[in-house]
This record gives sequence, C-alpha cells and structure tokens, in this order.
Amino acid sequence: MKKILITGSKSGLGKFLAKELNTSSNKLFLLNRKNYKIIKKQFYDFIIHCAGKRPIYSENNEVYNYYKDNIKLTEKIVELKYKKIIFFSTIDVYEKNLKIKKENKKININNLKGIYPLTKLISENIISEKSKNFLILRVPTLIGKTMKRTSISKILKRKTDFIPYSKKSSFNLIDYKTIHRIIDYWLKNDLRGIFNVASKKNVKISDLSKGINSFGNNNYNVGNISINKIKKVNKSFVENSIDVMRRHSI
Repeated sequence: MKKILITGSKSGLGKFLAKELNTSSNKLFLLNRKNYKIIKKQFYDFIIHCAGKRPIYSENNEVYNYYKDNIKLTEKIVELKYKKIIFFSTIDVYEKNLKIKKENKKININNLKGIYPLTKLISENIISEKSKNFLILRVPTLIGKTMKRTSISKILKRKTDFIPYSKKSSFNLIDYKTIHRIIDYWLKNDLRGIFNVASKKNVKISDLSKGINSFGNNNYNVGNISINKIKKVNKSFVENSIDVMRRHSI
C-alpha cells in the first residue's frame, strides 16, 4: 500500500485528487493547518503538493500571505521524509515577453509580473535543491468540478456578467482529469524534472465569454507554451483548450 500525502485537499485540484486517489491500494494523508506535527512523524512514498496561494489583483497587500502559503509551506514540506514529490507550479513563472515558454529557458526574475510567479519560482528552487526525486509541473488554468471560484470558473458556469480581463486576453486550459492521468503515470514510472503541462491551443476570452458584454482592462496573454517535452512522455497528456472549455461549460 502506497502512502500518499496531499496538500491543498480542501478545494481545487487537491480535493479532486484526494477523491480520485482514495483507493484500496493507497493510504492517503491530507495536510491541513493544524496537523503538521502529526504529518511530520510519517514516511511517505509520494507527496502531491497542490497547496498554495493563487493570484489575485490586490497583490500589494498580500505579500506576506504569498510568502507564507507558497514559500514557507514548501520549505516545511521538503523537511518531511519521502521518496518522491510532485509540485504544481505555474506557467506564469516565465517572462511575459518570451516568444516560446520552454522548460530549459533561463528566467530573469526582474521580468516577472507580480509576486505570485516569483513565489512559485522560489518554491520550485526549494523543491529541486532539497529533493532527490522531484517532478515539477508548470500548469496554466486548471479546470474541473472542484475548481476554486475564479473569473474563469464563473464564466464557464455562467455566473457572472462582468469579466475583469480585456477582450484580447487568452488562456490555456487543462482538465483535472489530464492531471490525474499524469499522476497515475508518475506513481508507476520514473518521471522527474520540470515539465510544462498545457493544451496545444490557447483559447480567447471572447470564446469563453459568449453572451457577456462587460470587460475589464486586465490584459492577460498566456503566450506560446512548449509542450514537446511532456508530449514525448505520452501524447494523451496533451489536448485542446477548446475541448476542455466545452466539457465544463454550462
């Protein structure tokens, strides 16, 4: 029986994976804000680190919370005893002006936009320096039944009349189920390093928001994401943002 620790299991991807991995062959441990001392006593075959503070607009007032929820938590996670760890980073760790976002590209932190990608990049470095066997997935917008309440989730569920993004904005969508397939592969195989996990085509905000006429000024462009590395592992890990959108739109 595999001992698996999951962080961030109260919502979003962590909640989804906690349900999907709750099988007779796995013994799950779910980290929360109160049980770290108990969690620390165990040895884990696998750690799935989903927890972290997601991006918001009022970032200037949230610097300490980003440090606490992203960097400090990751430092505590790597102090545990484990064989393998997977960490969910973000595609936003890449500089905005890159023609193509590729895993081996050196990143100039001075060109990152906001505190969120910086704390994620620092967390990546902590994982890679402190862990012998690690997998870091740089992901775009994750979509699934247990996804947190965001502008994109409101759009897909038709629960908003206003979008804070400009009409020119573009996103890349990945289904929770695709992440689950990658996790299953990782549990059984020696997959390690840093991988972009993204769909082969982006989606425009205008395609997501049909019927909505009120837009904001926040211009977000996810950019051109290289997926060749993860595609070589398994072609089924790559899909299309439009298909993900259609599966989860009401």
